[in-house]
Amino acid sequence: MRIKKIYMLFLIFIGAFVFYSISFENNVVIGRSEKKVIVIDPKAGSDSGKIISRNFANYSYNPNGICGSVASANYLQYYDDYDDDNIIPEYNEYNENGILSVLITYIEGISDFTTKTRSSNYQVKNGINNYLSDQNVNRFVDIYSYSSIAIKQNINRNKPIITLLNDDPTYGSHWVLIIGYYAYLGVVQGVYLVDGWGNLGVYFINLYSISSIIY
Repeated sequence: MRIKKIYMLFLIFIGAFVFYSISFENNVVIGRSEKKVIVIDPKAGSDSGKIISRNFANYSYNPNGICGSVASANYLQYYDDYDDDNIIPEYNEYNENGILSVLITYIEGISDFTTKTRSSNYQVKNGINNYLSDQNVNRFVDIYSYSSIAIKQNINRNKPIITLLNDDPTYGSHWVLIIGYYAYLGVVQGVYLVDGWGNLGVYFINLYSISSIIY
């Protein structure tokens, strides 16, 4: 009788362990930053997300406030790789100083890396469009307001998004490139960045800092 009780307790223990293991494995990490990790049971309504799993130039040279050109260079190199090889001339492909020295004349309106500057959303949009026109590339970008729908639709189609941050506690006023997102109950909770500071795939949750998006 005692052996039977021990055996029953053993089965209960194994069952509890298996139940705990399955429950734990069915949880997913949906948000990660230096400050926190969020774990949510997907049965509660998670619709996950996506990171564009392709190569990015990850340019970061910005000695004088040319982050608009840096983000644009990362954007254009991506499309040169995966859509139209005529966007960037071969001698400037993966040539950071080369492509930036060209883009700063279109976007920031300067010709060197010493003049202090910054760029507005209209400067970035018009600069990219004028550059593409001069390359005889039939493509253009425009400015849009931030929305979860726009982020998800573009990233799901492998289309990165140039993004202006304003008054962010980490980046201040800064141009970045969105390459992924995480959404919960249909709403984007955070995005993944090529941040123009040399970091690729940074998880960013301060969505209130997003001023405008360009694609």
